Amino acid sequence: MPDTTTAFKTISRILKKDAPFLAYLYYENRPAWYQLLWGLSELARGTIAHLHEAPQSISCGLIALSIYWPLARVARFAEGAGLEVANFPLALYGDRDIYSMHTDARLEWIRFPDSPPTGAR
Repeated sequence: MPDTTTAFKTISRILKKDAPFLAYLYYENRPAWYQLLWGLSELARGTIAHLHEAPQSISCGLIALSIYWPLARVARFAEGAGLEVANFPLALYGDRDIYSMHTDARLEWIRFPDSPPTGAR
């Protein structure tokens, strides 16, 4: 998304007043190994997003337990030991519970059109 500010202004005009909106912003100023992991996770996410609800939920639960939780806890331990964890995968989840990890693993593809939907206020 080349113009984040315009995108958020468009979204805020379309949403109802006080409607919740969750957005994840990523940047590519990361090491090559991090970007490789990110690319692999995007492939998996794209596949999982097209599954039916039950297999999708099971897959995301397994990912949360086997990938998110261990990496987040290692990052939390490393940070507690005084190491820099800014480039450590899933360091942001160090203090989060498994429910948050499962929910975030379950994100689906969201496509933004170039123009607002018909009937937008």
